Amino acid sequence: MKNKFLKTIGCLAAALALTACNDDETADGNRLPEGKYPVTFIATGLQMPAATRTTADGTWGLTAAVVAVKIGYEVKRYVADMTGTASTTLKPAEGIIPFYWQSTADIKVSAWYLGTGEYKSALPTHWSVQTNQNNYDNGYQKSDFLYAPEADIDFKGTKPLTFYHQTAKVVVNIRNQGVVNNDDENIKSVTINAVTDGTFQADAGGNYRLSAKTGTGVTSTDIIFKKLSSQNTDVVFKDGEKGEPALASYQALVIPQTLNANTLSKYR
Repeated sequence: MKNKFLKTIGCLAAALALTACNDDETADGNRLPEGKYPVTFIATGLQMPAATRTTADGTWGLTAAVVAVKIGYEVKRYVADMTGTASTTLKPAEGIIPFYWQSTADIKVSAWYLGTGEYKSALPTHWSVQTNQNNYDNGYQKSDFLYAPEADIDFKGTKPLTFYHQTAKVVVNIRNQGVVNNDDENIKSVTINAVTDGTFQADAGGNYRLSAKTGTGVTSTDIIFKKLSSQNTDVVFKDGEKGEPALASYQALVIPQTLNANTLSKYR
């Protein structure tokens, strides 16, 4: 049986813009009146809006996504507007006092979002993807993990704070030939054998990255892909050939790691 697939691993990004009033400094140096100028967060730029409602595929969902926002040493719970689009406003969760500018001095801001819907006031040090991702909400979306690294924000300006997807997206396109010719019902499942648990920590340069756990006792597991409702089109299955529609397309989120090309994925 001959099969071809296209693997795409990419990092999606989201931008978080922070703005403030810029015309009212006090006479007391750079200090500002208490509780007068809230920090405003606009989350945007996940990617072009997709026909889904998940952050994993480029939209802030139709359910309120919980985002942990950290300024200095304090972390607060914010939620995204239920827009189902690539751009949204982050607002303090119910009962949460928003962040306010205390002075005109720069502030340091970072943020994270967990696809499981949890709120954690401390930056996670570990993350795991789901083994059965053949469902957007209960498997695929729950594997998503976004992190916006710490950045200095100027009171008088607007500077994007960029979210990065810490998991890698693997896309498999099945070619319309061989035993699956014209009938994707012959494909029962698509899987990849990989380590599902990762460690999230700073590297030598101080940049946080998610990587697969290693060492004694760490084993790989089959991860079941999510089947896309519409197959990808204009797929080039072989160099020099023209693009063509896939018979069926699948994708999964995995912990970044090195895999043996011979065991990358399989379908049955």
